[in-house]
Amino acid sequence: MIARASMLFAALVLVPLMTAGPAAAQRRTVRVRVIDVSGGQAYISPGGDAGLSRGDRVSITRRRFRVIAVSATYAVIDLGQRLVERGARGTATIATSRRGEEGERLRAPRPLSAFRGQWPDITLPASEQHPEHVALGVASGDQRLALALSSDGMALIPLGGEGDALGRVTIRTRMHAEPIESVPLAIDADAAFQVWMAPQLGARAGNGSQPYLRVRELQVAYGAASDFYAALGRLRYAASTVGQLDGLRVQSPDAGGFTVGAFGGFVPNPLDGVPSFDMSRFGVEAKFRLPDSELRPMIALVGHGSTYGGAIDERRLTATVDMFPGDSRIGAHAEINAFDSNNSWGADEVELSAAGVDGNLRLGVFRAGARFDMRRPERSNWLSAYLPPSWLCVRTPGVVGTPTANEDCAAQFEPRYFGSADVGIELDELAVTAGGTIIQVGESGDLDQLGGWVSARAIRLFDIARGDLTFMASTGALIETFSLRAGVGAEVIPDVLDLTIHYRPALTRYRADLDRYVEHTVGGGVILSPTPDLSFNLDVDGLTSRDIDALLVMAGVIWRPSL
Repeated sequence: MIARASMLFAALVLVPLMTAGPAAAQRRTVRVRVIDVSGGQAYISPGGDAGLSRGDRVSITRRRFRVIAVSATYAVIDLGQRLVERGARGTATIATSRRGEEGERLRAPRPLSAFRGQWPDITLPASEQHPEHVALGVASGDQRLALALSSDGMALIPLGGEGDALGRVTIRTRMHAEPIESVPLAIDADAAFQVWMAPQLGARAGNGSQPYLRVRELQVAYGAASDFYAALGRLRYAASTVGQLDGLRVQSPDAGGFTVGAFGGFVPNPLDGVPSFDMSRFGVEAKFRLPDSELRPMIALVGHGSTYGGAIDERRLTATVDMFPGDSRIGAHAEINAFDSNNSWGADEVELSAAGVDGNLRLGVFRAGARFDMRRPERSNWLSAYLPPSWLCVRTPGVVGTPTANEDCAAQFEPRYFGSADVGIELDELAVTAGGTIIQVGESGDLDQLGGWVSARAIRLFDIARGDLTFMASTGALIETFSLRAGVGAEVIPDVLDLTIHYRPALTRYRADLDRYVEHTVGGGVILSPTPDLSFNLDVDGLTSRDIDALLVMAGVIWRPSL
């Protein structure tokens, strides 16, 4: 009886423990980050030193992948037809109890002597091919600190003693930092110090829009585009169709391609960018993206409003749609504005203030593009505080002898229509393109501007040089111009020194003038890159015509240190 009981105990307890094996293996997770994407595969860090091995499962943006190769510091996952973005974060699941298990011993390989004489001697491709050097730049997938310092200056110098010289110097800093490797926290900053130089600059109109310091962006962000995301500070864009804002933006994680975000804050002073609490702006944004599908649709719907002077000011609804079939693109946009019934511009209570379509097509060497849109000028009480009334509405003639201030806005606000199209052929060493534009304001029959151009560009002349030739014609309500531009350039020292020169004669006539005159422009440029991180450029143009003789100088330097 005791023996039978012992056998029963072994069957119920010991046998399940022996067969549990792999199922009972302990597991742990490791945070990983995508550092590069190429050829249907993604490279993630860390690698084998953190315990990853072939066959492990990795989860990134709610998608699961399998590790197919591992080195000490990196691992490779197979993407198949799916996409991930560089910098995306995820987790890897590791079975710790399997580490160190010895696999089946392989049979000894056949000796090399067994293969002797089976292959004929071949010519190495590298001994006959001489490909051109292409600079790929410095890999930055694993950089947690990116810094760019730049400076540019321009000077307009009248010749012959007519007019005053005008100059400007700007020093700009842009930074992106991820201070904590294990936390998706980022700091972005973009600020510029600028100085304008001209006689009696303080007495000139618009002097308030020339501050010494302008901050375009200064924000702290947490999360990623496919996960929960929040940003606080000076936002470069509050939403897809809403610009700069001093405030907060939050966004939900991706759910089947859908994300929902909200934003709110104050609009900086439009002239000098100084923080201002006169106008607040708030809204919501819904986006839909399917980057793995054939058309790769991107749809955004933004509804936002604003307050100014203690009352509701703007009320807008904007929609954008973009699709990318193959190498082409199709896009559309529309904006609806709502106004008070007694608004001072005579606008309808609900108005289509903007709409348009655009796209481009690429088929082999052929490409084409077109764009058409309608837009009405911006109108809001906040904007009225910075612009004169004549900028925001069409004025009706007043009674003779009455002040201009007593004139009222016309009931109809004239829209502006814009259209453009271009076609071209791009061969290995030659590109030819042609296009045109039209602009119409209001419902009158005359076009406000009509223009066209034809351009030919040779990419490689004598292996180091290039050339371009462009003819342009334009006529409008103010001026008409016919011009021809010819230019040549050469990479004197590959990736280090590049030189260009150009000449542009233009036959010009003001519509209110009977006589035409020829305007001549001669110029050149130099680009010097002594290191991959440092680049200098200098452009000088000399202009002579009936109206003005002047010299235009522009210079710049960009330094992107490898940190």
